[in-house]
Amino acid sequence: MSEHLKVTSTRAKASPAVNAASRTLKKKKEPPTSTSSPPVDAAIQLATLLKAKWKRHAPYNFVGCLAHVDITFQSTDGQVLRVVGYLDHNEECQKARMGRNPPIPLYPHVYRLALQQLQAGSDLHSIKTFNRKMIDQRLYHGMGSDSSQWNFRYLILRTDSSRLYRMLSRRQGITTKTPAEVNVHQWLDPTSKHFQPILYNAVLHYQPRTEAKERFSACIASAEMEKATWKYGHRSQIILDGTFGLCDSRLLLFIVMAVDEEGHGVPLCFMLFSAPTGNRQTSAGYDTEVLKELLQKWKDWLSSRSGRLFEPLVAITDTDTKERGALLVVFPTIILLLCKFHLRQCWTNRRRQLLGPVDVMDFAKQQVKSELQVLEIGLIDSSNYTTAMKLITDQQERFRRLEGYPGTAPLASAALQYLDYLIGYWMAQPLWASWSAAGRNKAAKAMATPVHGVLPTTNHLESFNRLLKRGHLRRLENQTSWNGEQHDSERMHPKDPPQLANHWQQPTLSLGHRHKQ
Repeated sequence: MSEHLKVTSTRAKASPAVNAASRTLKKKKEPPTSTSSPPVDAAIQLATLLKAKWKRHAPYNFVGCLAHVDITFQSTDGQVLRVVGYLDHNEECQKARMGRNPPIPLYPHVYRLALQQLQAGSDLHSIKTFNRKMIDQRLYHGMGSDSSQWNFRYLILRTDSSRLYRMLSRRQGITTKTPAEVNVHQWLDPTSKHFQPILYNAVLHYQPRTEAKERFSACIASAEMEKATWKYGHRSQIILDGTFGLCDSRLLLFIVMAVDEEGHGVPLCFMLFSAPTGNRQTSAGYDTEVLKELLQKWKDWLSSRSGRLFEPLVAITDTDTKERGALLVVFPTIILLLCKFHLRQCWTNRRRQLLGPVDVMDFAKQQVKSELQVLEIGLIDSSNYTTAMKLITDQQERFRRLEGYPGTAPLASAALQYLDYLIGYWMAQPLWASWSAAGRNKAAKAMATPVHGVLPTTNHLESFNRLLKRGHLRRLENQTSWNGEQHDSERMHPKDPPQLANHWQQPTLSLGHRHKQ
């Protein structure tokens, strides 16, 4: 059927509860009893499930009437093309009486203001608070008349939230009944009527998921981000980190970021991809190969558009070896640094695990903890590998001596296990160079900058990830359109009080927004 044709029907579909109950019955394979037939048993079980899981809200009870009408019409001009149906109502339907009160609709002005708040990034709690204040001050349209004559309600209920989001999606041109992957494909398809050129121009790579073994993937970099990449990332330092929990789909987002001359974090590229089929934990749904592929796409795209090779000199990551492996494959000469915060976090967790809780009155344990912390600081500040190893071996000799005394043997043994952990996990020379002063000195020399200009942590990007999920994405997804146009019907009514009209408004964000740590 042509996309310009629409079919409507007055026949109601089975409720979700009916479908769920039917699926439950299909899973049960109990043999029928001798007192009743299988269909009767199934009907009884279905009725029991429906009574427990579903409550009818329609004003009239279901009477099994088959009367319905299907109308086919042109969506462009409303021209009716076909009318078919069954128009005879059964006797029960003709005698039916209203069994419950019909739902009272929400006043349109309430919807309009609530939608405007959603578009500005407000959450439902803020919208409901605003709604109650407007009701208390009787500021909605039509509230000046006798409340006993109202045919609408003004209070937003919990059941209104789904309709609010559906209305918002329709105004944005998003069809909620269409799978998300289909919407994305239509936005990026120049032949589709839903094509979004602004989004299309910002996507440098797009791979739809057409088979179970494939991943959905996309790389996003606006013109502003591309310009910032060459200004702040080329022959300089970048940060790479990933996050998840962006939406209800199993998607991961990795962000490449640089820092400008004012110390602001500047996003350079967003790499979005789906977790593999069957993966139980979204945060573990990636490997070196997928990161390498997307980083290579980004590098090739930058180089092809400018005619020169994009080459960052330094990259800082957390302790994820998959990120580091992908960076080394795509940028073979890059200097890799480890985030000092994540490094100390790993050390602290292991130390606490071995020493246990440290009471302020336990002098011996406090002393061991203090000595190990001093050692950690010395290792991070070390610039010579032999000197760093000697710091550890000196401590090993000391704790081996203490291991010979019954009173200090357990603590000395735990401290020795911790020192073995440092040597076994962190003191391979290439890895030591990535988190010690030696690596920072090498990076500073490569970039011709003071050592304090080398980033010690990934805090810029960690902070941006939190703001992205809690604020920026919410505001972006609630904007009315890709080009930022506003609908006149959604503007605040002139008579609404300024203190209520403005208290929830928040600024919007572009893809090239700068964030300061």
